Amino acid sequence: MGCRSAPQAIVPLVLAVLSCTYADADEVYWCQSANGDGQVWRASTDGTNAQMIFRAKNTLPEALAADPLGLKIYWFDALNWSLHRANFDGTDYETLRASGSSIRDLAVDSQARKLYWLEYMRVRRANLDGTGAEDLVVSGLSNPSSIALDQLAGKVYWTDYGSSRISRANLDGSNVETLIYSGVNGPGGLVVDAVNGRMFWGDSGHIRQSTLDGTGVQTLFDQWVFYMDFDRLGDHFFFTDYNGHRIGRIHRDGTGLEYIVATGQYFVPSGIAFVPEPTSIGLALLAGLTLLRSRRWAGAAPCR
Repeated sequence: MGCRSAPQAIVPLVLAVLSCTYADADEVYWCQSANGDGQVWRASTDGTNAQMIFRAKNTLPEALAADPLGLKIYWFDALNWSLHRANFDGTDYETLRASGSSIRDLAVDSQARKLYWLEYMRVRRANLDGTGAEDLVVSGLSNPSSIALDQLAGKVYWTDYGSSRISRANLDGSNVETLIYSGVNGPGGLVVDAVNGRMFWGDSGHIRQSTLDGTGVQTLFDQWVFYMDFDRLGDHFFFTDYNGHRIGRIHRDGTGLEYIVATGQYFVPSGIAFVPEPTSIGLALLAGLTLLRSRRWAGAAPCR
């Protein structure tokens, strides 16, 4: 009896991604606003070619997340308490749903086609079109501030600014674990490097890292961070400098700090997302598949 292996199943998806033409190079996206003038921008990763892709009065976009496979950018409007998305060039703008309360951060599971978010003492998720919203974690949270996914291991991570903790659970909200509960002070700006088994977060003027189980905490460099993302195949973190009204980047080892975009005297950056160019997405899928196969198919009988 024949079967279709995971590598065979993923090949069409990889080829489709490699054929995408939405961008010629890696890009960074961010939200900014001033006096109800809400905007979403994108630029090359060195800050050049900056372009505003969305603008609306009486809005406050923040908590940005990207779906590289669906070619969509997602954000929360903190003034009207609603979730939105658009194509990477700003076209096909949609209002997905009203949130009912403030949302602090978003994360996209491109493979399972799910959107995760932190909403007033809850971890929630829905389909990418906003339907099927459900509560995942509803207890033990004080003021959750940042969310990140490890799709390979099936985990959702979050920081809690109020309790100064970092926790995780299965993607369905089960098996909640508190990973770090001492030595942190108001954590935020969380990112997870699943391939290398590390997580990074902002912590009261510092960027810290640890293993995915919360052990081996180290301070990488000093920098105030509210939102952060990183190039999963490269070497840079990208972050919002809320107080300095600018977008910065820095190497993973803490060297080469650059401020690549100034958002202006009155415009405060309030969300950031790194979007790789199509070839990088395809390579990331292949790399993730290789790691996933080593974790889940080791020792399995071959297809015949």
